[in-house]
Amino acid sequence: MVRVKKPKEGDLIALPIENQCAIGLVTRVDDYKTPLGYFFSRLFNQPPQSIDDLLIDFQKPVLIIKFGFQGFKDGTWKILDSLPNFKRGDFPVPVFFTHTKPFKPQLVYFDDNMNEIRRQSIEESEAQKYKDYPETGLGGSGFVEKKLKRLITEKLFTSSP
Repeated sequence: MVRVKKPKEGDLIALPIENQCAIGLVTRVDDYKTPLGYFFSRLFNQPPQSIDDLLIDFQKPVLIIKFGFQGFKDGTWKILDSLPNFKRGDFPVPVFFTHTKPFKPQLVYFDDNMNEIRRQSIEESEAQKYKDYPETGLGGSGFVEKKLKRLITEKLFTSSP
């Protein structure tokens, strides 16, 4: 049995988006070893060979999500390198949003170690304000790839003149 290297904070990862690859950055790993990733919209024809080739604005992720390890296990996701001088404070844990009907929508707050510290119910009429907040939960590799592809496509069409 081959042991899969699990990503750690500061690791840059490559994941497939159709015939290209996208880049993610692991910003936290919780007590259960589940990573939180910032994922970016720039696509590459192949995984960059050097961090200098990335040309990514790390402060502008299109997706922030906790994710699983299947992509690493099956070899479709790869750890590229560690971001030099990675500092947690540069990548804050955001407020998350959840809405599972019939329950009220909620904002979910986590501490810096990804421990849930509070939930705040909001009115149904206010939920639309938070539609762009990251959603709580865990995304498998396939889910993350599909969601990232959709977000990148939306960004391309909304950024066009």
